[in-house]
Amino acid sequence: MSLRNAIEGALAPLRRAVRRPWSLALRMGLYYGVSAFLLLLLTTILLYWALKSQLEWSDDARLMSKLREVQPILVEDPLNVAALQKSVQLEYEARSMEPVWIRVKDVVGHVIIETPEMEKALPVGSFQANWISKGRTKQPYELESAQGQSFRAMSVEISNRSGTRNFIVHIACDHLSESAVLGHFRDRMRNVLGAAIFICGMVGYLLARRGLRPLAEMGATVGQIKASTLNVRLDLAGMPAELTLLAMSFNDMLSRLEDAFSRISRYSADIAHELRTPLHNLRNAAEVALARARKPEEYRDALASCLEECVRLSSLIESLMFIARAESPETMIQRESVNVSQELARIAEFYSASASEGGISIAVETQSGITAELDRQLFQRAVGNLIENAIKYSPSGSTITLLGRVADQKVEVDVIDSGPGIPPEHLPRVFDRFYRVDKARAKLTGGLGLGLAIVKTIAQLHQGTAEIQSELGVGTRARLTFPITRPAQPPRESKAQAEKAAPTEPWAKPARA
Repeated sequence: MSLRNAIEGALAPLRRAVRRPWSLALRMGLYYGVSAFLLLLLTTILLYWALKSQLEWSDDARLMSKLREVQPILVEDPLNVAALQKSVQLEYEARSMEPVWIRVKDVVGHVIIETPEMEKALPVGSFQANWISKGRTKQPYELESAQGQSFRAMSVEISNRSGTRNFIVHIACDHLSESAVLGHFRDRMRNVLGAAIFICGMVGYLLARRGLRPLAEMGATVGQIKASTLNVRLDLAGMPAELTLLAMSFNDMLSRLEDAFSRISRYSADIAHELRTPLHNLRNAAEVALARARKPEEYRDALASCLEECVRLSSLIESLMFIARAESPETMIQRESVNVSQELARIAEFYSASASEGGISIAVETQSGITAELDRQLFQRAVGNLIENAIKYSPSGSTITLLGRVADQKVEVDVIDSGPGIPPEHLPRVFDRFYRVDKARAKLTGGLGLGLAIVKTIAQLHQGTAEIQSELGVGTRARLTFPITRPAQPPRESKAQAEKAAPTEPWAKPARA
């Protein structure tokens, strides 16, 4: 049992290494190494085939050259034995180290003449008979003697001119030196390929590590990014083209995260500030009331002050809950066919009383019969918020205009006033929560800085948009855009939560910017 445990303990690291995912550098190094080795192997095979073909071609050329010497003699004057003997022995005498063996036989198989000592190297019957083809030369072939010696051979049947006699000619040349060259080449290539397996793998891994260095540097930079260092960006200088797009996308993501984090931080600070003021007022009122015994009227005034601050807190919390729930993916709105022209007229009539107190009139200019799939209460609330903002900042004697029209299959509702306008640097942020252009004036009018944020949220719930154009000293135009038809969307949960946050009275006045 102890031996088994020892073996399993020794194999445990290997098993963990096998189960562990391979690194990208190791995978790429393996791919590079295998690809380079296969390319080298293919090149080696092609070189070996080219060398072998060249050596065989050289031997075949010698065989054909000798056949061209013997063939005319057998065709013209086969009885000229002396000339035939001289031609047969010439190659043997000139190249004693690498002779060309020639044997001439008749069709019966009797040897007429042959190269000296050929019987020892290639006895009669060594040549393959099936290589004989009457009237033409067969392709050369490999021939191995009884002693295991390699030859390059050729066999052909030749007839004299009159056709009365036929001869069989066997020609062979020693293939030993060529075989030695090929064997030496194979040995060298085996050594080269054996070393190339390790070299290609190692070089491939090093190249992969070097090629992935920018990715490692990117990972190191990303690993240093924290909530306090969201301003850090990846350096694109010298980065490969394949990683540039990834780095640019990551930098864009960091920019969005930094902006969102900054907004959340400001949002949290604004919430704390907005909650602190009414709570501080509540505490002061309670402390003053409890400082000494007071008359019932004084306690009633203190309670009224506390109630006013509680209403302010309730309005703030309801507005925040409405925005938060409306941004939830599960939130749906209760759409119905709404006559936009009639609704704008009703809203203008409702706010005309409060506008007339400040000497302001409200005019409605809309195309007749404009209908769209909208949530009626939310539409009334969004337009009402814009009208209340316009009433607050419009001078006495001016006119607030409501425009309604259809453009590009969308309903556009404009609320135009003649107020002091909004400075250009504030326009990009007027829809932010708790953002006030004139904070001191907003405090006096009771605004919480959430009115325009609610307007934008309602527009987005309808897959629409909200935007503001303003010019100092001229006025402001706020535009809501809603699609006429209901956009296709997957079924979601009911919008009960959002409706709970919205006031039950469609004309109730939420806090304004």
